[in-house]
Amino acid sequence: MGAVPRLQAVHSQLSTPAAASAHHQQQARERSGAELREGLTDAQVEHYHQHGYVVLRQLYAPDEVATLREEFDTLLERSPSSRGSVIDARGEAIPSASLPDPASYFKFTDPEKGDDPRTFNSSTQVLNRVDDALAFMPAIRRSYGSTRLLASVSSLLGPDFVPFGDSYVAKPPRHGAGFAWHQDTGISVDFPYDWQEERGTNFGVYLHESTVANGCLHVVRAHTCS
Repeated sequence: MGAVPRLQAVHSQLSTPAAASAHHQQQARERSGAELREGLTDAQVEHYHQHGYVVLRQLYAPDEVATLREEFDTLLERSPSSRGSVIDARGEAIPSASLPDPASYFKFTDPEKGDDPRTFNSSTQVLNRVDDALAFMPAIRRSYGSTRLLASVSSLLGPDFVPFGDSYVAKPPRHGAGFAWHQDTGISVDFPYDWQEERGTNFGVYLHESTVANGCLHVVRAHTCS
């Protein structure tokens, strides 16, 4: 059975009346939207610690997501023409041109040399991530300081936490770079080190629709990882 049929089978199981009822009961205990300024509920925190993830609905308002998507599309248009370049495909300066080592913010992958060993692509050099874009892009800087986001982090890690990074991840259809299965602490054959709880947690915001058909994120529950 292929990946899409397998995920569709899982979806059908989750869509049974009993599963739907349990899902709606869980939703009733969730905070979403502006309520997240108060942090997560006990049920959401418990789900995170039990399964390794929690879904936060409307962490950002639709207009905030639209602004982030517009900024991301601009970054793609103005990204380096190739790894290490400081000009885009039109010959204009890339957005980080005024910063030291401006090309280093843009990460590429290809069959021979990749900036991240967890990524892979079979044939071409592909931009797959823009790191630390808050240094030169305003929308992601605003989202980084969102009260909803910071309150959610505090619910999981306590008030004494330090934000440590951000990135825009690019996965364009048919030409994107894949990610091998990994834990976000960096586990891979070429990039090994032990899982570290103090590294905290990651928050992912989908700027475009993510479905079974177009390749949504797959999550392995924490207790099944080794």
